[in-house]
Amino acid sequence: MTLITDPSKNLRNFAIKSDLRGHTGAVYTCQWSRCGKYLASGGFDKTIRIWDPFSVPNKELQTLVGHSLNISDIDWTLDSTEIVSGSYDQTAKTWDVEAGKMKLSFGLEGFVQCVSFNPKSKSYRYLYWQILILFWLVLLEICYMLLTSVIHLYLPQSRIHQ
Repeated sequence: MTLITDPSKNLRNFAIKSDLRGHTGAVYTCQWSRCGKYLASGGFDKTIRIWDPFSVPNKELQTLVGHSLNISDIDWTLDSTEIVSGSYDQTAKTWDVEAGKMKLSFGLEGFVQCVSFNPKSKSYRYLYWQILILFWLVLLEICYMLLTSVIHLYLPQSRIHQ
């Protein structure tokens, strides 16, 4: 690791290009649309906001309201016409961006921590804590089965039952 002692070397200058104001709470997630023209943000105020960060002044295009707790994640379809959102309210929702309306809502058993659209279609997937627990339980079961198989293979039966 190299320590930079001269501040004039290897530094980039950063400047604010857009100041997007609208959320009334902390912003937890934001995603660029696949077309690169829009930015969606979601947060603790339970809303998803669609922005045109290239307009002057910066313009909020839509506010999507429907979750009852914090928004944890959002994702866009390839054609940038729909968004899927996940929330701590244990739901995943799909939204028509142009109309500003919710299309579907899915109730789940646990916090929805991340969501994404399948890039080859408009199907979606979501992940919440119960899936993670199930994954680890299955993994532990597989490890147990492999371990017992190895023991039975390499140790004589008489030594196992002693």
